[in-house]
Amino acid sequence: MLQPRVIVTTDPELDDLNSMLRLLLYSNEIDLVGLVYCSSEHHYRGDPASGVTPKRWPAESDTLPIDQAIAAYAEVHHNLVAHDHRYPSPAHLASLVRMGNVANVGDMEHPTPGSDLIAEVLLDDNPRPVFVQAWGGMNTIARALRSIEDTHIDRPEWPDIYERVTNKTVMTGFGFQDSTYEDYIEGHWPEIEHRQVATMVWGYFAWNVVPDADAYRLSAAWTREHVSNVGPMGAAYRVWGDGGQMAAGFDDEDYFGIAGRTREELRGRGLSSLVSTPRTGFVDLRRRLVELRTPHRQRSAELGTRQPRWLGRSPERRSPGAEPVSTARSRRIGRPTARRPMTITPPAGSARSRTTSPPDCSGVSRPM
Repeated sequence: MLQPRVIVTTDPELDDLNSMLRLLLYSNEIDLVGLVYCSSEHHYRGDPASGVTPKRWPAESDTLPIDQAIAAYAEVHHNLVAHDHRYPSPAHLASLVRMGNVANVGDMEHPTPGSDLIAEVLLDDNPRPVFVQAWGGMNTIARALRSIEDTHIDRPEWPDIYERVTNKTVMTGFGFQDSTYEDYIEGHWPEIEHRQVATMVWGYFAWNVVPDADAYRLSAAWTREHVSNVGPMGAAYRVWGDGGQMAAGFDDEDYFGIAGRTREELRGRGLSSLVSTPRTGFVDLRRRLVELRTPHRQRSAELGTRQPRWLGRSPERRSPGAEPVSTARSRRIGRPTARRPMTITPPAGSARSRTTSPPDCSGVSRPM
């Protein structure tokens, strides 16, 4: 069975840890080929040599979110493979982890192990689509694409490489958490399919959309009973009122570690506020997301007249006997790249071929 290939880039935001835990529970249904740390406007490691101080980044001794999720997954792997042998081993998942560009917001100055992994996958001979997800900033993805361009643009086969990378890459992002899409990707790789998946339905925004009748499911008591107390992966999941923080004592925007305090009490303790009340939660963050998306919509409308910036550099940089690059490539700028549908047929008796409950992650097997 053909499975979609997936690379995830993520910053150390606590909701990304939750997303990673959920992703690993579906790792039997996808082909994970990369798990990469990146930075964002909310999180970066800093660079003392350049005078960049860290922003909301865990200490070097702390375990980062991808590694936390894999550690929890390792405790229940024996139970997961009892239901589906396709679940990858914890060792295989650990082999996919790389550190990407994390020194600063929008950092793409130098190649990193994470950007190199992404570039290697995008350049390989496997024609299957690669879904490159930006859970944080897009900078490590941008660095990978820049490395591909810098390495190959002066070669005669560059137009073919550009087309192959463009045709196989699908980028997804949750808003724009740095400026690298605007600054580099959309100008140099305008034909790469880009899907924005920002929504108010889950995570921090759930309070804005949950019906009144279901609001109790977001309470500390409900999540403690039905999530936190359900095995190792549930214990690793971050929930309201769980008493934890992304890193000890560093995060003045983290409400998760302090329960039962009013907005004024939190501000009195030096904590900034992203939430007001459960029913109007995260208004500031939601407004920021809208601000980030609006200019992109305006820029997208202009792509019908845009061409990759490399097109004007040298008309002879094309494959021997090929149509001139300026003609062959510019005709498609601004139009979605045609893709052959990838049919994924689950084997008989698999989890996708029948209605089942979600996989049991408690570490104690139960009949399915």
